[in-house]
Amino acid sequence: MPTKWKGNLTILLGVILILASGFFFIASKVRANEQRAAAEAFERELAEGIVMDHGEVEIGDPVPQSSLGVIRLDKIGVVLPIFFDTSSESLEKGAGLVEGTDPPAPQRGITSVIAAHRGGRRESQSFMKVDQLTPGDAIQVTTQESKLTYEVVGQVVVEAKDWSHFYREEHETRLLLLTCHPYPRNHQRLLVEAKLVSSEQI
Repeated sequence: MPTKWKGNLTILLGVILILASGFFFIASKVRANEQRAAAEAFERELAEGIVMDHGEVEIGDPVPQSSLGVIRLDKIGVVLPIFFDTSSESLEKGAGLVEGTDPPAPQRGITSVIAAHRGGRRESQSFMKVDQLTPGDAIQVTTQESKLTYEVVGQVVVEAKDWSHFYREEHETRLLLLTCHPYPRNHQRLLVEAKLVSSEQI
């Protein structure tokens, strides 16, 4: 093949790769925005006491009413549905309650641990920037029973199988956000700890 044709082919392949990357980036942003809109719609339904059965859903579709609730992290622009488990399917659509921990509720003596991916195809709607949460920042969780506001008190990096922080405190209501660390190596876990400061019954 003549050198000129090789050069043209290389340029063409480069242009195709650039266009494909741009398309993937835009599609990921659209997907993340659709997911956030669906989570916010579900959050409004919960706050208004509306119970609807949306059935099985894909990302961006209405959130199923069987979901536990919605978590809102305004500082980093994240709104995610919370599911009752941390299966691959659930974490693909949002966040999940870690097995053996308590569903978010206003009662004292409970500890809720909510996990989500860090990055991925919907990077902006994940726990990608959860390490930017600092003491005093607010975390809101809305369930079918309550609107809960927590205040961040700190964060810690732990080993992947270290569950020693998932303890209960008799006179406190705790929330831990769990995600992989450091991104993208992900061999450890980041825990952001928060404590309940107010609750409103729905």
